[in-house]
Amino acid sequence: MMKRIVWKRLAAALLLLAVWIMPTAWAGPGYIDAVPVLTGPAPLLIEGAAGDDLDVLRAALDQPVMYRLGEWQYTRGQYAGYPVVLCCSSVGVGNSAAATVLGIEAFQPAAVISQGTAQGMDAALQPLSIVLGAKSYNGNAWRSQPLDRGAGIDLKAVRMEGTFSYQAAQDRFVQQLYHEGAAGLLAAAHTAAASYTDGSGVGGGIQSGDGRLGQPEQIKHLHAAYGASCEDGETDTVAQMCQVYGVPHLGIRIVAGSVLTEAAPAARASQVGQA
Repeated sequence: MMKRIVWKRLAAALLLLAVWIMPTAWAGPGYIDAVPVLTGPAPLLIEGAAGDDLDVLRAALDQPVMYRLGEWQYTRGQYAGYPVVLCCSSVGVGNSAAATVLGIEAFQPAAVISQGTAQGMDAALQPLSIVLGAKSYNGNAWRSQPLDRGAGIDLKAVRMEGTFSYQAAQDRFVQQLYHEGAAGLLAAAHTAAASYTDGSGVGGGIQSGDGRLGQPEQIKHLHAAYGASCEDGETDTVAQMCQVYGVPHLGIRIVAGSVLTEAAPAARASQVGQA
C-alpha cells in the first residue's frame, strides 16, 4: 500500500514538472508553436545548418512569422512577392533529415534548397567557389574492404554504398548511392551563378556526413572515385527526404576552405552564399 502511494505521488510530481517546463521547452520569444495554416502558392523552403547561414535571407523577408516545430525553427515570409520559408536545421545528417520532414509536412513547399558552407574536395576550387549539387551522396554509408590481420589501415579501401531511399516507381526503399539535384533548379542556379563575381560556380557532387575529412590523399581519392567537389553535413539527407515526398531539391554550397589548397579560409562564406 505504501509503495502504491509513493508511486502515485512520484507520478503526480513528474506530471507537474512536465507541465511547468513545457512552455519553456517548446516556446521561444516570438515563436508560434503550431502547425501553420496554408494559404496561397506553395513556398520555397530554404535550409541552413546555422543561424549565420540564414541571417541575410531572414533580414530580407517581408512580413516574417516565426514557427517552432519540435526543436527546429522556421521563418515564413515573402521575398520579392514570393512565399519563402527559412529553416535552421542545425548541423548533421540526422538534424537535417528531421528538419526537412517537419518542414515538408507543415509547409508543403514547391521545392527545397539546402544551402550553406562546405569544405572543398576538388583542388581546383578556391574559397568562395560555389558548388551546385548536380548529385550528392551520404559519406557515412560506406563499407571497408577486408584486409589481412596486421595489414594496417587503408583509408582508400572503402566503398561508398549509399542509403536506403524510397523509390516511388517501386513503392519501396532501395539502396541508392546518389541523389540528383532537380534539373530545373540546377539550370536556374547555373544561370544565377553566371553573374557571381566572388569565385567560380560549378556543377558537382556533394559528400554529406557527420565526420570531417582532414587527409589530402583520402580527399583526392574520394573526389576521383565519387565525383565529390565538397563535403558538408546536410545536403544528401535533405535530398533523401525530399525524394520520399516527391519534392524537388537542390544543394548549393560555398567553399569556405580546403586542405588541398594554400588559400586562407573565407570568413564571409556564409554571407556570400545568401547574396
